[in-house]
Amino acid sequence: MSKQYDIRPISSDFTLRATSNERWQPSHDIEKYIDGIWENEKDIRGDHLFNGELFGVIHADENEISGQWFEYRYYLAARKQPDLFLDNPLPIPAGVSGVLYHDDYVVFAKRSDKVMCYPNQLELAPSGAIDPSCFDKKTLLLDYRKLILKELEEEVAISADQIIQVIPYAIGRDHCDPSYEVCLQLKPIMSYGQMQNFVSTLTNQEYTEFHVIALNELQKYIDRNIEQIIPISQAMLQQLGLITLD
Repeated sequence: MSKQYDIRPISSDFTLRATSNERWQPSHDIEKYIDGIWENEKDIRGDHLFNGELFGVIHADENEISGQWFEYRYYLAARKQPDLFLDNPLPIPAGVSGVLYHDDYVVFAKRSDKVMCYPNQLELAPSGAIDPSCFDKKTLLLDYRKLILKELEEEVAISADQIIQVIPYAIGRDHCDPSYEVCLQLKPIMSYGQMQNFVSTLTNQEYTEFHVIALNELQKYIDRNIEQIIPISQAMLQQLGLITLD
């Protein structure tokens, strides 16, 4: 089986930076095909479809990820008809992936069947695509700590004041559903029991259920659910030394 992911530690001063304020653009001759794919998808998904912006990676190493913004509709078109982009490849999108990692637990969530990537699969929560809300147009820097805390509040309903520490520790690359991920450890205040009670009835458009897994049960949970756990989440736990993988 081909390798599902790569992951490596990052430096303490790791940065995420746009190369400029200019947006990546596809070749002009494929715009009409992209428009057609977008209109077809709008007919299917209606008001749920929104053409936002994604951040595509140009270069990645342990010190920095640099890239360009591009429209979501190009990403959608590339998934539906990848041969359109053979001559001018779409940059691989970047995101943030967090692990709620307490002294004695981590938190998994089951992705909704409505999401485009890995529907109905398990992942460490929270996560999300990098978006312009964390972008400083003057410095061209992106605040990935701010973004992961925003995702935490939106997806898990936990506010930043409930987090003791945010520790960026790795960048991962998913080869199955291509993306780069800035991986961050989030240390919550809540105890194991408090977190279990908090997420027991929590659902949203992103996640349909949450699992609070005690660290002494984590390896068994991973082994039992390995086919349902997305590659980057497996890599993140292995990088932290919390599990072993075959």
